[in-house]
Amino acid sequence: MPSHYDAIHCHDDDIGPLEWPVSHRVTIPENAHPGVYAFQAEWEGGYERVVFFVTSSQVSSPLLYLVPTATYLAYADEYLPDHLYEWKGDDRGHRFAIANNLKSLYDYHSDLSGVSICSYKKPKVTLRDDYDYPLCGCPHNLPVDLHFLRFCHDNGIVFDVMTDHDLHECGIDGLRRHQAVVTGSHPEYMSIEMEQALRQFVAEGGSIAYLGGNGFAATVAFKDDLMELRRSPLEAGRTWDGPVAEQALSITNEPGGYLRCRGRGEFSLIGGAISLMGFDGARPFTRTEESHEAGCAWLFEGVENATFGTDGMVLGGAAGYEVDATYPALGTSADTVVIARATGFPDSFFQDPTRWYEGGDKQRIARRCAEMTLRKLAAGGLIFSASSVAWCGALPAAGAMNDVGRITLNLLTRLGATKGEPGREKSIS
Repeated sequence: MPSHYDAIHCHDDDIGPLEWPVSHRVTIPENAHPGVYAFQAEWEGGYERVVFFVTSSQVSSPLLYLVPTATYLAYADEYLPDHLYEWKGDDRGHRFAIANNLKSLYDYHSDLSGVSICSYKKPKVTLRDDYDYPLCGCPHNLPVDLHFLRFCHDNGIVFDVMTDHDLHECGIDGLRRHQAVVTGSHPEYMSIEMEQALRQFVAEGGSIAYLGGNGFAATVAFKDDLMELRRSPLEAGRTWDGPVAEQALSITNEPGGYLRCRGRGEFSLIGGAISLMGFDGARPFTRTEESHEAGCAWLFEGVENATFGTDGMVLGGAAGYEVDATYPALGTSADTVVIARATGFPDSFFQDPTRWYEGGDKQRIARRCAEMTLRKLAAGGLIFSASSVAWCGALPAAGAMNDVGRITLNLLTRLGATKGEPGREKSIS
């Protein structure tokens, strides 16, 4: 509606699609397995990998892995200026982003306005299998998700694959022939179309295995190669401020910001939302009394210890970086069961200031935790929330097994069981 506006905001460091000429073409074989792939460009003394995804053209598994491409795109080429952030590690991708003035949706332009639109048709130098996030000095996003996929491959768990961008385009029709949607470690960003498809999926009997933390949180919009994200003082933990009056998404003219502000989002969908964020030591989980009840005990079959997740590739444990907890006042369903809890986080972990506690500081301090949850749905499915970005990083290496691995295998085996067995609520057509 051009008549509604009398100005546009341009930036001297905007980067849209680069439109580089094609230098190589490849045809993906018809029998290629769905998964994560890369083009490897080699030169004397080194190589780089350009990641791409092969998705499923037909149903071959009851389990559908949802690749969090919206989150990957939001983080790609993050600048992380050292006058604002203490680097605990180094990564060549971030050095390249700084040297070439690349920007992510976590950065701001030279006039200090936030970067709100990005294109996938430009280099994504931090989207690599060997990537280390400088703020925590350990893997984040793609390499953690690859660790999970390798664990599943080693243990005979087979997935079909869909990306966030696919789900946005296909909606519920892309999900209906599967029994469960399985997420990666950090599915933070969702379009309204994506979130609505997931809600409809569970309403029709499907299940969600949410194996991450701080997921299903913020609204994004897509158009062609572009993705848009808006931030404002209404949100916690933001890296730049936009005016509240400019929080609407320009691509779609719908409200931006947190999905929960629109009566949607993580609390009402999967039970919890981010409660803590920190870049120091992760914590283990400890089972609750409720986890021993009949409706939950199957998840812990073969688990040897009441406390588990004492090590991992992300900050050294199963609960770390960003973790979730329940909060009924913001939408956690009454039938959501907390089956494990992590406490004792370092003081450096930042607590979500958007939550209000009637009991004041004493209650707030008592809620410095991560809460793993399980919810059985009326339509027959279930929703599991690991509640931690670090969960998948605590899975064992090839040839080994630990309690985090046993819980994950128990969950995926249950969700992928054949029709007529426990956990199988939908058949493949």
